[in-house]
Amino acid sequence: MPVSRRNPAKKPLLDCAIIHAMPVETIPPIEEMTANQKVELMEALWDSMSRKKENAEPPAWHGDVLEERRKASENGETEYIDWEDAKDQIRSRLK
Repeated sequence: MPVSRRNPAKKPLLDCAIIHAMPVETIPPIEEMTANQKVELMEALWDSMSRKKENAEPPAWHGDVLEERRKASENGETEYIDWEDAKDQIRSRLK
């Protein structure tokens, strides 16, 4: 498993053993993982997925959602707010 960008030059956070020159990784249940282990796992998954060409195209349903949103915008069914106002609203919800 690649070493996490958040854990450079350190031992991977997930246990790993070598069997017949093939790495075998023991990944604990997600509920038992630390935050660092979860981040490392997400980074490893993202790195693996981003290298595969078949993952280059978004799924068809993404286009459907974008089309629905475009139509809603054209029909005046969508409300937009300033980005700074949006960030303020998010921050107030987190307090």
